[in-house]
Amino acid sequence: MKKFTKGMLITAGVFGVLGIGLSAGGVAMGATVDSVKILRDFRDRVNTELTETGYYDDDYDEHDDYDDYDEHDDDDYVERGDRAVTNPSETVQGTTEDGVRSYTFNDVTKLDVELTWDSFAMERWDRNDFGVEIEGDEKEEVSVQQQGQEVKLVSKNLGEKQEEQRIVTLYYPQNTSFREVDIEIGAGSAELMDAITADEFSFTVGAGEGNAYDRINAGEISLEVGVGILDLDIIEAWEIDGECGMGSLDATFAGREEDYFIKTEGGLSSIVIGSNELGGIAGNHSFGNKGAAHTAEFECGMGSINIDFEEE
Repeated sequence: MKKFTKGMLITAGVFGVLGIGLSAGGVAMGATVDSVKILRDFRDRVNTELTETGYYDDDYDEHDDYDDYDEHDDDDYVERGDRAVTNPSETVQGTTEDGVRSYTFNDVTKLDVELTWDSFAMERWDRNDFGVEIEGDEKEEVSVQQQGQEVKLVSKNLGEKQEEQRIVTLYYPQNTSFREVDIEIGAGSAELMDAITADEFSFTVGAGEGNAYDRINAGEISLEVGVGILDLDIIEAWEIDGECGMGSLDATFAGREEDYFIKTEGGLSSIVIGSNELGGIAGNHSFGNKGAAHTAEFECGMGSINIDFEEE
């Protein structure tokens, strides 16, 4: 998980504070010793996560919360105040007409989207190339980069919300099969209008909203929600991993419930997996056949996870 994603879980630190009082008063209110232990364990895990991320460091400032670039990206970016400036040799120049900036690409196998307050959409079109259109971005705060077969869409101004939301749309050919798709949305929105096929697929929402309206088919799927909303129509993968802080994660799995072996770990959360419903202090649970072809693991703090199945 990138630091940007972990930062969106900072709100869960409230649980670390509340946990002290809840742990102390739990027994007096009739809670079991096991319940209190689960609460303490989750509180400790949240605090450890925040410590490892560096949010308790003395040199932390508000701009670090939006530093969503990992150590492997250091060669591609240099910091100037609160702006991340890309290496000019990798930045693609678009053409502008009627306030819309456009780009075209060929042979794209990897897509990396890292946007903050923006509105992002991804949809198919009847062409053999790939396209990007950006509206409402007169200052060109959204950077479009290409390195080999990888295309990156990055918000350069990381901390300042725009008066009007920028609209970023990526178009791809009908029979596209990506090697990797990585979408990270901060406090904006993302809509995946059509089916997506990829070896690896990752969808992260911080405090915004993400929706997928068609089938997502991948070898591995990773889903992460901070305090936002992530809702996916049908997903199919051999391995699925989901994390939810204080937001909500809803998805429909391809196939039947018995096709999966699912493990869950929850705090004060609501977790519904098909016919299995967990509430309150959820703890650790597993469902299904350990020898199933598909596996899924979910962690949820104080949010909700709801998983349905395509076939009953």
